Amino acid sequence: MANCHINLSVERINSLRAKMSNFQILMIDEISMVDHRLLEVPWDL
Repeated sequence: MANCHINLSVERINSLRAKMSNFQILMIDEISMVDHRLLEVPWDL
């Protein structure tokens, strides 16, 4: 199976982060496929 990793731009990461800002639960099946910058969340919400 080929490695299908896609690099995300900062703009794309910020866009996804904004879309997910109201999520109360985020389930990730394969954490190794998620860019660590996408999961940088302020925990003092």
